[in-house]
Formats: sequence, structure tokens, C-alpha cells
Amino acid sequence: MISLFAKMFIKDYKDYNNPNVREAYSRLTGIVGIVLNVLLSGVKFFAGSITGSIAITADALNNLSDTAGTFISMAGMKLAGKSPDPDHPFGHGRIEYLSGAAVAVLIVTMGIELGRESISRIAKPGNIETGTLAIVILILSILVKAYMYIYNSKIGKKINSPGLKAVAIDSISDCVATFVVLGSLVINKYFGYNIDGWGGIAVSAFIIYSGIKVIIETVSPLLGKAPEPELVDAICDIVCSYPEITNMHDLIVHSYGPGRLFVSLHAEVPGDGDLFALHDVVDNAEYELEKKLGCKAVIHMDPILMDDSRTNTMKKTLIEEIARISTEISIHDFRVVDGPTHMNVVFDAVIPIEQRVNKAKIKKQLEELVIKLWKSSHPKINIEFPYH
Repeated sequence: MISLFAKMFIKDYKDYNNPNVREAYSRLTGIVGIVLNVLLSGVKFFAGSITGSIAITADALNNLSDTAGTFISMAGMKLAGKSPDPDHPFGHGRIEYLSGAAVAVLIVTMGIELGRESISRIAKPGNIETGTLAIVILILSILVKAYMYIYNSKIGKKINSPGLKAVAIDSISDCVATFVVLGSLVINKYFGYNIDGWGGIAVSAFIIYSGIKVIIETVSPLLGKAPEPELVDAICDIVCSYPEITNMHDLIVHSYGPGRLFVSLHAEVPGDGDLFALHDVVDNAEYELEKKLGCKAVIHMDPILMDDSRTNTMKKTLIEEIARISTEISIHDFRVVDGPTHMNVVFDAVIPIEQRVNKAKIKKQLEELVIKLWKSSHPKINIEFPYH
């Protein structure tokens, strides 16, 4: 149904990186979600009133809160689409992460409230009138929520929306919650055990867990989450596809919201090449990154001696010896500067972020290795950490 509506009402509906298309998808899924959640909460309130089940009533309140979550997600997408201004030159895309976190906080709050009510019901159990109508209502509710999970998850991935992904997680949480409520009703109807309160506790725990998980996922990009390996590989493939660029390093990806990526990197180019020609190559690489991946890119050129046999041999020897220490250490920007009494061996060494506490120790190991290989050398080593 959503796909049909998208074709009917969204212009260029397959252009998922277009801000207008993303906002239109958010609006479409939001309207459908609001209608379905209002209907579900209404029939569940009715089922809760005729059965006296606290779990069903709490589930109805949960669906009602989902309506508020959908409004938050839509508002977040709308605000995220605002054009850059002098105070926010990178745009307002990160508002989407905040709206996703807000939905998650709402989920956790409802879970806590449901837990409190369920504990009260355990302490003072009430009579539950279990009827076939209530069971049918809950089964239909599970099917509707499963459908909502599918379309929110599918569209959330297509337009890379943290808000819609959060709504999708909320929908699958509701499926599980309603299934537990259904189970407690069936047990009460056919076995005579009133586990309504315990069912509510189980639902509460799952809702809180889901909410915390969404909070972590939506806040992580704000804290500087590493780019996905697929994106790193795609950037490397594009940049290194140019024959003049022999390698790349120091890749940094900044995310200012879905579809708003800013990339900087160092590209190794022949030191004896024509500066203007190489600059044109780098410009082309930057353009291709933006066209294919939607990344605004800044590429720094690192000139490399290509035909210096001594430097190449020394670099190859050093790489082989470092591999004996650790295969996780890589080097770049290797160069040799000769002086009247000694030679400086200069390079950057990239070590895993997990080895941050051993930075000084690793640097000393590498310095000793260089001196062991070339006794008249003075090592000048810069230790770096990968940003991807």
C-alpha cells in the first residue's frame, strides 16, 4: 500500500537522497502510522474495558504514545530539511538523530509506566473476562503492527532515516508486547491462571530494552560513530581508480545527518608529476565522490618519490619488519632526509584505536626497529589512529 501511495503522490519517488523526497516519505509514513495507531488504540481500549485487563489497556496507551512518536519523527524530518544558515553552515540534518532519540525516550517512558502498573496488578489481581472478541482484536493488532514494522523499516533504510528506523523498532516491540498480552489472555481463558500482571511486566521489560537500544543507535552518530566499512571501501575504490593516485590514507568522514557527508583524505601522487594535471585529477575524484556517494570531499595531495630505489627499498624492508611485530600497524608518508652526520627516517604509523594506551610503547618499539635497521638514522615517527 505504501509503495502504491509513493508512486501516486511522491515525485521522483526513487530519488532517496533528495531532501524533498525524504520529507515526502516521512510525511506519507507518518500519516499512515497515525491513522493505524489511533484505530489500534481505540479498539484496544474497548477490549481492555470489556475484559478488565491492565495489560490490554497498557498496550492501548502504548499505541497512543506511538502516535506522538510519529509526530516527533515527522517534525524532526521537517526541521532537518531546513536550508543551511550562517549559524549552521552544514545544515540541520542532525535533528533527525535527536528526533529518533526523542521517540526512544518516549518508548522507555511508556515501558517504565507499564511496569509500574503491572506491579500494582500483581499485588492486587483483578478479575479478567476473556472473550473471543478481545483475542481476535489482539491478533489483528499484531498483524497491523507487523505491517507497520515492515514498511517503516524498509523506507527507513531507503532514505536512511534514524526517525523511521526508531519507529520501526517501536512497531516490532509492539508486536511482541501484544503477543505477550494475547498469551496471558489465552492462558487465563483455557487454564484459569491470571498472569495479567506478569504479562505486563514482560511487555514492559521488552519495551524498555528496545527503547534503550534505539537511544544508543541514534545518539552514536552524534558522538562521532565510525563510517560503515562499505562506505570506506566505496570511497577507496573511487579515489584509487585514478592511475595518478597510487594510494590514500588519513580518511575522515563527518556526518551532519543522513545524506550529509563531508569527507577529507590524503591522496598519494607522484612527486615529479605536473602539479596542475594532478590537481585536475584530484578535482575529478572529489566530483565523482559527490556524484556517486553524495559526499562533499576535500582531498590533500601527498607527493611521493616514485623512482628513488633506496627509499623504496627501505620502505619495503620497514613494512616487512613491522609486520613481524604486528600486522595491524601500517605506515605512510615515508621519506628519508639526509644530513651531514645522520639521516632522518620520517613516517606516520597508524595503530588500532584499541592500542591507544600503548601509544608510547609502540612508538619506542618502532624507533628501536629503525635504529636497528639503519644505525646512522634518527627516526621521526608520528603515531596516528584510524578514523574508520
